[in-house]
Amino acid sequence: MKKNISYLFILFILACSNKIEGGIDLFNGNVFALATNEKEALLTEEVKLNYNAPEPADNIPLFKCIKGIGYDLFIGIPIETSIDKYYALKKANGIQDSNLIKTDSTYYNYVLIDGTYYVEMLLEKEKSLFFVKAQTAKQNILQTVLSKEEITKRFITK
Repeated sequence: MKKNISYLFILFILACSNKIEGGIDLFNGNVFALATNEKEALLTEEVKLNYNAPEPADNIPLFKCIKGIGYDLFIGIPIETSIDKYYALKKANGIQDSNLIKTDSTYYNYVLIDGTYYVEMLLEKEKSLFFVKAQTAKQNILQTVLSKEEITKRFITK
């Protein structure tokens, strides 16, 4: 009888865990929700080269890579920066800002280079700062999966 109660207790504890299915644990209780067609990829040299295309991610270390159908999405961890500092750096480097959206908690911009859309987003969530970089050749993916709103709602706090 005690054995059965112990098993039930363990099952109860496991059922009540905070793990979000289909998500990647980040830090400070934040999770990035994965879509059904997405998989976390290993951080190979090829992935690192893609992360830094078409230009390096301004010394923001790569943390995670997610591969979807028709796009790659990278999550970096910004160090010693803020949304305002990053925006100022981009302005100083001659950013193309016709697609730029900046608020107190987000920076979002995309550019089209040689048929590929490159997205950059800096997002503050629960006092943590995350960097998202993505690339796709398909405009419909840019406007749906890689839009500011869609990326923002995928950062979940446990």
